[in-house]
Amino acid sequence: MVFTPVVRRIADVTGLDESSVHDAVEVPPSVAHGDYAYPCFDLAQREQEDPTVLAERLASQLTDESFERVESQGPYVNITVRGRAKLDAARSPDLPDGSDTVIVESPSPNTNKPLHVGHALNMVLGQSIANILEACGHEVVKENLYNDRGIHIMKSMVAYQRDGEGATPSSEGVKPDHFVGDYYVQYESLRQEDPSIEDDASNLLQAWEDGDEATRSLWATMRDWCLQGIKQTIGDYGVTVDTDRFESDIYDEGRRIVEEGLDNGVFERADDGSVVADLSDEGLGTKHVLRSDGTTVYLTQDLGLARRRATDVSPDRIVHVVGKEQEYHFNCLFTLLDRLGFDFADTLFHRSYGHVRLPEGAMSSREGTAVHADTIREDMVERAEDEIKSRHDLGEEAARQRAESVGMAALKFYLLRTDPKHDITFDPEESLSFTGETGPYVQYTYARIQSLLDDAGGGDVEDGDLLVEDEERRVLRLLLQYAERLQRSSETYDPSIIANYVLQLAQAFNEFYHAHTVIGAGDVEGARIALCRVVADRVRTCLGLLGIDAVEEM
Repeated sequence: MVFTPVVRRIADVTGLDESSVHDAVEVPPSVAHGDYAYPCFDLAQREQEDPTVLAERLASQLTDESFERVESQGPYVNITVRGRAKLDAARSPDLPDGSDTVIVESPSPNTNKPLHVGHALNMVLGQSIANILEACGHEVVKENLYNDRGIHIMKSMVAYQRDGEGATPSSEGVKPDHFVGDYYVQYESLRQEDPSIEDDASNLLQAWEDGDEATRSLWATMRDWCLQGIKQTIGDYGVTVDTDRFESDIYDEGRRIVEEGLDNGVFERADDGSVVADLSDEGLGTKHVLRSDGTTVYLTQDLGLARRRATDVSPDRIVHVVGKEQEYHFNCLFTLLDRLGFDFADTLFHRSYGHVRLPEGAMSSREGTAVHADTIREDMVERAEDEIKSRHDLGEEAARQRAESVGMAALKFYLLRTDPKHDITFDPEESLSFTGETGPYVQYTYARIQSLLDDAGGGDVEDGDLLVEDEERRVLRLLLQYAERLQRSSETYDPSIIANYVLQLAQAFNEFYHAHTVIGAGDVEGARIALCRVVADRVRTCLGLLGIDAVEEM
């Protein structure tokens, strides 16, 4: 958001509406050119006046008690806001005032294996999007859809039936989701030895859909094992969920929607008995919604889920946080919901995201090469603990507690600082740097400010107009940009905007801190202490939006 008096005064003088003025105002690349710049090209064309002459005239008319300086520079009017006004505005930013009810779906795992590092990105991305939407005033419902039925689930069950011999997670001393996932990996080995095992999995799925008691009993046992482990991982990542949904509860509703669609021509039955939708007009080809044996597919259950959510929650928007490999799936889903006449079809959004790779290369859950979310988290905490112990003489418990915060900050910030649509190669060592573009660097900046404020006490009476140094102006200008960055982040479901904003703020503060004294700075001490307090509050808020702890000491 542009500083309100700037927009209001330009609108008063030019006769333009405030919205168009707000959209036209720019932030100059250098603080030497002011805090805001208004380009006069469009207005000059309307007034049939030279833009440079118009800029000179406007500069002479734009007066306000909150403006320190107004100057024309060629076709631009440059406005510098008084330090006191900027400091006051930074303390109480004009935040977006949303009122939507928004469902954020994340991380939507399968109940046949533990979460991997890709799920780690999904979890922290979904949680951060929810935090940002809530900060903008929206009511957010965080839903986790468990894909707990289908052929992939049957594969773990078939492998367990062949080799499990009554083993349990407790008897083997293995985390429950990892225990189930080991059988999913084992299925692939068994399949290579005996391809007929694929028929066993298909038959088991048919038995499950037919309600076979023994099949359902084993399924429930293995699902509960996996759920126990997955929920522990979700909690370890600091992620919260309001509602759990299960594919097994809704796939039949999707089947009913398909049957309704057959009656009104949205779907058609193929020669092999399967049910398909012809989406060729939208460039999506032909999409199956029921197999020839009558069993359902992912798309079927998502149709049912959409209607169930509309009934249960009646949201204004639904954000599906799902990897980019599912873009075709969601294009089909949204198209079909529109064809079926659901008026909520245009409220759905797919927040796709790229792949997470490690320096060693790609991963595969089926082949057992995936890096688990549990493993990467434990590795990051252990690395952080080693770093902290090398710097400080802390007890084991204190070192571990601080390492939890720092290690997870390193992981989350690294995953969130990149535009979600881009792939990420996660470098654990780089992510933990206290001097790079990292979460620990931002945490360290916050801790440094807290230490300074502890030493400063109350400080002298502040006069924000004394904050005239370039480094101070840069910090203040960034503080004023928070509301605009927050709104843009919420509109695009992109937490990287906040991550990069708080990084810029930390860097600007450290440049100020290295260039200027705070305690003992004479008349300007009080203003600088006040500036430090506002920066600390803003850094803490932004870290919270990213799901990261702001630690008092590093």
